[in-house]
Amino acid sequence: MCYLHFPHDLQMLEKIERLKKQLISIVNEKNDFKDDEVVRISQELDVYLLDYQKKRLFASTSTSAVPAQKQRKESMAE
Repeated sequence: MCYLHFPHDLQMLEKIERLKKQLISIVNEKNDFKDDEVVRISQELDVYLLDYQKKRLFASTSTSAVPAQKQRKESMAE
């Protein structure tokens, strides 16, 4: 199933990929997971990942909820 419905989704995935690469690079450079910059980028990445997951969840539940609601209405009409 494809979740890329809007250009914003693609932009968000690109931002996530950039942050992941940046995080890996800085961790390798600093060799310290507790470094302030590492923590900052990690937290920023967390925000984007959570936002993307919420959008995916909403998209999957809203599309699957429509047939279920229609089915309930039809069964109630019988």
